[in-house]
Amino acid sequence: MSYNLIKNEDNYVWFVMKAGSAYVKASMPYGKAMGIIESASDITKSDKFEGFEISVNDGKYFFAGTVESEEEKPADDPKPEDKASQDKENHGFKKNKWHK
Repeated sequence: MSYNLIKNEDNYVWFVMKAGSAYVKASMPYGKAMGIIESASDITKSDKFEGFEISVNDGKYFFAGTVESEEEKPADDPKPEDKASQDKENHGFKKNKWHK
């Protein structure tokens, strides 16, 4: 699963946090948010709060951003057999930014 935090021009990220039986909305520095996410025991996609798809640690934090599951993510590298056929079409040369 990959995710994309949405940060503002001051490099802060909005989040919703559980506070007892209520939820509060606040912002924190991007680096702090990344630290929480990277050390999280659980990261899932949530639709509980619109725009806050990144759920961390069983819903303790919901960060503003998007989540893309591996199934939804387009394949970056072609399959080996596709790559071989592409190389054959390109006469063994790899395409670069000047070739269309």
